[in-house]
Amino acid sequence: MFKLLPVGESNDVHQSYLELINRLRDDLLSRVLAAIGFTGLLLWGIDGVAAIIWFAAFALNEGLELFIGMKSSKDPVKGALNRKLFCANMVFGSSIWVAGALALVKTGEIGPLIIGLAILVGALTHVISTSLTYPPAFLSAALPLVMGIISVPAIMIVSHAYPDSAVFQASIAMIFLLTYNLSAAYQSWQRETKLAKTLEQVSLAGDAKSQFLATMSHEIRTPLNGIVGLAEVLNNTKLNPSQQEMINLVRTSGETLERLVSDVLDSAKIEADKLELSVAPFDLRETIETAAHTFRTRAEEKGVQFNLTIHPDAEGRFVGDAVRIRQIISNLTSNAVKFTEKGRVDVQVDALEIDGESVELRIQVSDTGIGFDPKASQHLFNRFEQADNSISRRFGGTGLGLSICKSLCELMDGSISATSQLGSGSRFEVRIQLKYADALRTGSRLPAVLMNDDTSALSEAAVGPTGLRVLVAEDNPINQKVITFMLEPMGMRPVIAANGREALAFFKIDSFDLVLMDMMMPEMDGLAATQAIRAWEKENNLPRTPIAMLSANAMSEHVKAALASGCDVHIAKPVTPASLVTGMTEALFMEHDENGEPDADLESRLIG
Repeated sequence: MFKLLPVGESNDVHQSYLELINRLRDDLLSRVLAAIGFTGLLLWGIDGVAAIIWFAAFALNEGLELFIGMKSSKDPVKGALNRKLFCANMVFGSSIWVAGALALVKTGEIGPLIIGLAILVGALTHVISTSLTYPPAFLSAALPLVMGIISVPAIMIVSHAYPDSAVFQASIAMIFLLTYNLSAAYQSWQRETKLAKTLEQVSLAGDAKSQFLATMSHEIRTPLNGIVGLAEVLNNTKLNPSQQEMINLVRTSGETLERLVSDVLDSAKIEADKLELSVAPFDLRETIETAAHTFRTRAEEKGVQFNLTIHPDAEGRFVGDAVRIRQIISNLTSNAVKFTEKGRVDVQVDALEIDGESVELRIQVSDTGIGFDPKASQHLFNRFEQADNSISRRFGGTGLGLSICKSLCELMDGSISATSQLGSGSRFEVRIQLKYADALRTGSRLPAVLMNDDTSALSEAAVGPTGLRVLVAEDNPINQKVITFMLEPMGMRPVIAANGREALAFFKIDSFDLVLMDMMMPEMDGLAATQAIRAWEKENNLPRTPIAMLSANAMSEHVKAALASGCDVHIAKPVTPASLVTGMTEALFMEHDENGEPDADLESRLIG
């Protein structure tokens, strides 16, 4: 029925062992109460010394179990010895119950006999309910109990203290109880196996869902890049007021669509418990100002006063996920501006020092907008929930933003709360713990965002008046045009490759100042092409050419794969002139270590 796998050879077995430890910790109280009751039976049926000895042995067994559980490693190899010790302790624990029960049976009275059998059967039932998922521990604990149950009629026969009829009845009871327990064990094993298969299928379905969402994200972001990119290019040309208004509407719609796609992806990752933080040093003021800048412009366009206050204690560098902190601020500030038609929006950030190594970051976003009633606050942070059903029709949105903020705060061991009065505005407060980073790195760096007047200065300072030679690997014809329209006004000369293989061929026969590499392409994708370029550089002792990955795949695993392949920065689509220049600037002026690898904060390598 059970397959006893060699200790240390199966990750699944070790995971079952860790699950068993958690189960035993959960029902520790029930075992202690049972032991106290049994000690009382020993005091009544035998004597005080035996009861004390038995309880001391029980306490030793539980102490060893807790100690071994605390030392358990998540590594199956390192945990092999602990698993063996744990099984040995299970034998010891079962033997304690067997010894106590058989001591009661030897009294020669029917009452203790029944109690002794009940104790052994109860202990065996407990083993079945808790240990069945980990076969070594189950066998270690069950075999002594089974032998104890079989010993009951044997003791009755040897002691000659019971009549033959009682011995016969005890034997029948033993056979029935063992049969019943073994049947229960088999049924429990079937249920556990079925549950494990169901969970595996759910996991596979979740993986398929995540893959589907990643694919759909790429497919949506690719044409969206053309819409937003061309809108930004047109916005930098001479337009009449009517055309300017239309371009602004296109930009706003594109940004809204991009936010919806991102929210759906984040919600799916939270649901699948796959949302991870990218912890790295970052500049807090820069992160906050970057997040708030867009919404200051939107507020001013509506005639709403926008105030950003950053306390001096919140200045400097901290360790955390700057992208997710920026996302929280953006979500809260976006809502504040969206729901405020007149008045003001205030964003206040300060840091309360906890000790010499960490602070509690406090972000407060308040507005004078429509607000919500106390009843709405009860479900405000639930997924797909909004204060009332009319909000989605009036203002748009999926109701995911606040839910995502709450999940991100909890992921960073923080919290989020809201207070509001209907018709008088709202106030959201976020608290997150961060650790101090080292001092700000000195040295010149170009601004994060360069406008049109500054881009020519970038090209002239870097490579002279002729501009940068840029290799663009992009398979989508529309996006090829978008990138070209963005680069040419900066005095740069793009060379277009339709896929990674073509880009690698161009790279081998010509020299470029920068490579813009799309991730998803036919024949050879951007990851493989980047790896091939880095290998070619090493083989021919060539200097490292900056590579910026342009990708509609914005999930964390895709970003990590892009950086691991050898690219210098990752620019998320849809790409705007500002984000493109920011990414190129970071790639061109990035510092490198003695091995030639990028020596930069993770935040500065993630653009968009």
